[in-house]
Amino acid sequence: MWLATGTFPPSDFILEQVNKFLRTARRRWLAKDCIERLQKTMRRGCRLYPPNLVEVETIKFKMTKILNTVYYPNDTEGFFEVDSGTKVKDFELAIMERLELQPCEEFKLFAKIGDTVVNLPPDMFFYDYMRHDHLALQSKPPRTETDPDEIYQMVALIFMRKTWSKMVPGHDPKADAIFHYHQEVPKFLRGWHKSTKEDATRMAGLICRAKVADNKKFGEVSETNMPPLNELIPRDKYGNMLEKEWKKQIFAAYRDNNDGEKTSSEAKAEFLNIIFQWPAFGSAFVDVKQKAFPSLPQTLLGALNKNGLNFIDPETREIVKNYPFSQILKCRGDQGFFEIAVKGDPKKSALRFETELGYKVADLIVSYKEIETPREPAEL
Repeated sequence: MWLATGTFPPSDFILEQVNKFLRTARRRWLAKDCIERLQKTMRRGCRLYPPNLVEVETIKFKMTKILNTVYYPNDTEGFFEVDSGTKVKDFELAIMERLELQPCEEFKLFAKIGDTVVNLPPDMFFYDYMRHDHLALQSKPPRTETDPDEIYQMVALIFMRKTWSKMVPGHDPKADAIFHYHQEVPKFLRGWHKSTKEDATRMAGLICRAKVADNKKFGEVSETNMPPLNELIPRDKYGNMLEKEWKKQIFAAYRDNNDGEKTSSEAKAEFLNIIFQWPAFGSAFVDVKQKAFPSLPQTLLGALNKNGLNFIDPETREIVKNYPFSQILKCRGDQGFFEIAVKGDPKKSALRFETELGYKVADLIVSYKEIETPREPAEL
């Protein structure tokens, strides 16, 4: 009964009998929970699928509360009670309220399944999405023979910012500290931004300050006692100087401009204020292979941000092609490719690009276009 009341409402003919049964049931604690679940199901509608495995296992052990762990970009986590009638958008709202974030629709809940990270559909019931057969198809390669218990345990729920159209550093300091800084630093360290040696040194000093200012375990920082270089400077800058020289300059940047007084939060805020001015800020990056532009390298770095779909030369880090989202008429993507049709293309054919993250590119294009206009691009 507990499973049924959280999955679908009874017909009008049976509803009165169900209510009588629950009002007279001997297990009052369970009957009360069933009544509440039934009322919620009648308000919110019927689930698409039968109960999820975790719901079945929960009631088998005479429990009614189901906790799910959600991970944040700053390496912290939260535990949330999610019931049978919870939709993904309800879950997202609960996370934002718990973290006391300012209202913003650009934060989304993702499921990491193997090597694949997928945005959960906001209007779908959470446990409808978290089904064994659905998750097995999302993992790469598909694991259709995997035990249901194992599949569910493989899933990591991640809450982070998906699109960056309305993000301005300092507007929401909590979001800056938990999400924005920690989502942008890895992109900087992978060398995806165009930056000078001076830029790298200054940013490394701020990253170092952010790591150690409020963390006593680091002790006193010196040229010889600081986080590893791969946690401070972009990988494409490693060969510009010897390690000893890098550490000397980073330590100078760490101590410069009253950095000795900066807190970790202040260092993160300054990092964001600087990188916010860079053309690839807030981008989702993907490696792509292309034949659409003969004059450009076959391998490019794709970057999706509020300015549109950008193509970056992997050697110079210059943006060599840009398609604003208003110019993209159609999009389609899968794990091996994505295609776009754009305004003003004389060939009137889709431009095709090879990438392992084609589904991610197409999803982001739709999401950014929905911010600009309520209508999403049609599929090819």
